This record gives sequence, C-alpha cells and structure tokens, in this order.
Amino acid sequence: MTSAMMKTLFRPFILTMLLGCFLYACEKKDASPEHEYSNTYWDPLSANYYVSLAIRGDRSLWATGSNNYGQLGNGIAGRDSNFRKVMDNVALVRSGYFHTLVLKTDGTLWGMGRVDSGQLGNVPGSKIVKVPVRIMDDVVRMAGGLAHSLVLKKDGTVWATGGNFYGQLGDGTGTSRSTPVQVAANVKQLAAGRDFSLLVKEDGSLWAAGRNNYGQLGNGSRTDKKTFVKIMDQVVAVAAETYHSLILKTDGSLWGAGQNTYGQLGDGTKENRAEPIQITGNVAAMASGAFHTVILKKDGTLWTTGRNHVGQCGNGKIEPSVLTPVKIASEVMAIAAGHYHSVFLKKDGRLYTTGRNTSGELGLGNSEDVSKPTPTLSLVR
Repeated sequence: MTSAMMKTLFRPFILTMLLGCFLYACEKKDASPEHEYSNTYWDPLSANYYVSLAIRGDRSLWATGSNNYGQLGNGIAGRDSNFRKVMDNVALVRSGYFHTLVLKTDGTLWGMGRVDSGQLGNVPGSKIVKVPVRIMDDVVRMAGGLAHSLVLKKDGTVWATGGNFYGQLGDGTGTSRSTPVQVAANVKQLAAGRDFSLLVKEDGSLWAAGRNNYGQLGNGSRTDKKTFVKIMDQVVAVAAETYHSLILKTDGSLWGAGQNTYGQLGDGTKENRAEPIQITGNVAAMASGAFHTVILKKDGTLWTTGRNHVGQCGNGKIEPSVLTPVKIASEVMAIAAGHYHSVFLKKDGRLYTTGRNTSGELGLGNSEDVSKPTPTLSLVR
C-alpha cells in the first residue's frame, strides 16, 4: 500500500480522534483537579501580539509571524509568513507579547523570546532566547503577559516571574522577578493580560491582581492591586489580553470587564466596565485579542466583537468596531486571538486565520491583511 493511499484511508480516523479529544476537553472544563491537570488535554492554538502557534495531531508545534525576539523558537531572524515546525512532544503552548511558553508532554516547561524582565525565569547573560530553554518541571498550565509569566504546577500552586510594575505577579510587591516565586495555591486555571493576572481556584472563585486602569480586574475599582483580590464565584475559565478580561461561568455564560472602547465586551456600548457584565450564553471557550473578543459557542459557531480595523473580527468588513457579537463561522473546535488577528480550527482539521498580517502572523505565505477567515495549516498529521 502506498503512502498516499494510507493517508487517504486514515484521514477520517485521525479527524475523529482530534474531534473526540476536543469534545472531551470541553466536557472536563469544570471537572475535578486531576482532570484539569492532565497533560493529555488537547488545546492546540495560541496567539498574541503578532504571532500564531498551533499543535498538530502528532504533538508537533508550528509557528508563524514576528520573530524579532526569537519568540517563534525556529532560529529565523525577523519574521516568517509560513508556519514552520519548532519542536515535538508538545502538550500546550501559550504566547506572551514577545515570549512564548511551551509545555511538553512530560510536564516540563520551556520558553523562548524576550527575557529582559525575567519573564522566562533566570536565563543568565541573555536578553533574547532564540531557541527553547527549559524553565521548570511538573507544570500543567501557563500564561504570558507583556513582560510576565504565570505557571500552574501539578500541585495547584501558581508561580510568577518577570515584570511587576503594577503588581501583576500578585506577590504583594512592585518588584520584578527573574526567578519564579509562588503567589497562590489551590488553582486550576489562569490567564495573563498585558500587565495583570487572573486565577481560578479549585472552588470556582476568581481572583485578580495587577494593573486596573480600565477596571479589567473586575473588582469595581480602577486601582491597581499588588495582591490577588477575589472577584466572583462559579467560574471555570478566564482569558485576557491588553486591558479587558473574559470570564466563563459554570452555567455557560460569558462575562467581561475592563476596556470597551471598541466594543470588545460586546454589550452594544463603548463604556468601560469595572465590574463584570454578561456578554452572551451557551459558551464553550473564548479568546481575547488586544481590542477584540472571539467566542466559541457550544454548538460550534464562532462569534466576534470589538475592534475590526484590519479585519480581525472576520466578518468580511474593515470598520472601526463591532459592538455586539457577530457570527463568522460554524463547525469550529478551537480558537485563539492575537493582538489584531484571530485564529480558529474547524472540524475538518484545517486552521483558519483573519486580520492583520504585516508580520506574517496569519501563516498565508504573504503579508497582506484579510477580513475573512482564510484556510492555512492543516493540523491533521
């Protein structure tokens, strides 16, 4: 039997397995800690600033976009407009603004990119790391902001490192760290915004620390917090980027707080919110771009809201903003949002991208922006 014939025969089986993994992950979002901490969790996409990253079915990591600080980890200088393989045996990837965090299937955490604020921990004698370096062990989740990183270990403790200008590490100081310090325990989920941090504890309570200039912490004020403060209960997942936070509750409702200048909170206004407001319901997952929001509903439909000046909302238009969520796709199984672009995976195993592409972050082999979802890399491998 030829290689081509084998690929044809096994493709339906591979797609079925990928979909099964995703559905299992969705069902376990509010499961017990042992499920939350499983490194078999398949969450294949990440994006931030001007990069996109994807994990194929064989657990290989692929990346495209800006590489000025080595954040793609592929050794190519400048930028790359095509997805290229970075490494194997990857369970999860998360991108900060100028650094990337990679969790391998053995529970080791690796990083590459900018390190001048300590965002990759202690990397002696370097400001830029162009190839992945090992950071720590026994990790299950992580998140990256502008200049800080959060790491969730198997024992439920959270460790933070990097810039701490607004108290985003949550350690009670404004002192930046080049070595990870423990800042919380009994945690099952986390997210990092530009200069703030969100934690979901095992009891479903949401906690926040750091910059709060737009009310992105959701505690009703606009005062920065150097220690984690409780925001609300019955939370299963969080997402964050520049100045807004997204909160998924146990009933499937999506809530948002913080900046709303471009309608990224999807409430039909441009009013910033210092307390969480409900955006929509029946939500499976969400992703936060710089000033836009991407929402995956439980029926597989994809919705976007917020800034759309380079087509990041994917509705076929170039416009200042979208104030309420608009449907742009169906049969979607995973999502991510970069600074000004959106990425999603459909059930056929194909990756789609839309929005800004000046740095090649859409992975289309060029640098032209697009306003409608365009197919690129296949994750079937």
